[in-house]
Amino acid sequence: MSETKERSRGKAAALAFGLGAFGLHRFYLEEHGRGIAYAAFFWTFVPLLLSIRDGIRYLTMEEGRFDAAYNAAGLILRPHEERPAVPIGAAPAINVTVNAPGGADDPVSRLEKLHALKEKGVLSEDEFAAQKAKLLEQQ
Repeated sequence: MSETKERSRGKAAALAFGLGAFGLHRFYLEEHGRGIAYAAFFWTFVPLLLSIRDGIRYLTMEEGRFDAAYNAAGLILRPHEERPAVPIGAAPAINVTVNAPGGADDPVSRLEKLHALKEKGVLSEDEFAAQKAKLLEQQ
């Protein structure tokens, strides 16, 4: 396995503008398949146009997004460093069962547990209402 190296937006953009028609910026970013495709079809001038687009995209891309896309393995291997914030989409819904294994808890204590989960941010307002309604239905 190769060592993890930090890639920069500036170098990627310079390679894209300078020798991008041959796919060197793609090899630099370890996208070898795309690099080979650019090199194989350089004579059509399509890779030249694509590399200009790539260079502009690298220059306008936020540093955090570039790091997440091209330096992600290095960020995982260096957990002590601050990582860029990368949105990963909506959090999945959490289904919480409040019933005690033996059913020994009374409804009031179960409602208190639900409320505590909502206050900690584990449950949303809608999830809390649904679980509360389910608990009151059982009574």
